[in-house]
Amino acid sequence: RSIVRAPIDGMVALLAFQAGDMVAAAAPICSVVRAERVRLSLRVTEVDYVRLREGMAATISLPAMPELSRVGVVTLVSPVLDRLTRTATVEVTVDNADLVLRPGMTGRAEIELARRPAVVLAPARSIVMLPETDETRRAAVFVVAGGVAHRREVTLGLRMDEVIEIIDGLGDGEVVVVEGQHLLRDGVDVRTAEDDRGVAGLAAPTPPVGTPEVAASPSEGTAAETP
Repeated sequence: RSIVRAPIDGMVALLAFQAGDMVAAAAPICSVVRAERVRLSLRVTEVDYVRLREGMAATISLPAMPELSRVGVVTLVSPVLDRLTRTATVEVTVDNADLVLRPGMTGRAEIELARRPAVVLAPARSIVMLPETDETRRAAVFVVAGGVAHRREVTLGLRMDEVIEIIDGLGDGEVVVVEGQHLLRDGVDVRTAEDDRGVAGLAAPTPPVGTPEVAASPSEGTAAETP
């Protein structure tokens, strides 16, 4: 009979043996965890990786507890990327004094990479990507003015969820088509209607053909990008 003492304080997460079992000298008896602080391991693409730094704040959310939100700090940015996936490991440390977060849970981290106040934001689904968009950040939208849809090239900035910053080519308050714009041509006559909330709603060619295209007005706000 022997007394085995753990080198750290914590909770027993796994007990591999029961009283009376034979145990080899090198066999682990149990796993002890300390959950007062937990680490969230992330895989990020190289596009976001180059802009991440230790010390950045991260907002943590969990699918299992959508009402819960915690703020952590980036404590590790891997010095190398995986050659196959082209992603890197980033760790976020979160205080967990109430032990609500448990090791093994899955979570999502939002890390603000940049912030630009007072910019023009357009719905992401209004953007028509061009062959050179990835390299030049140039894209197109269809702006409705005077009952006519005008194709206009724009320069894209940061993206946040369902909106994209427009650096140039679009003004605050202009109406853009967000559905079916890939079927439109420059100079096509359209008719618009307002939805129940009183904002720009439907835009369809005149005479209407097929399903009406939904239009929305870009707004002015703050653009912040998260990986």
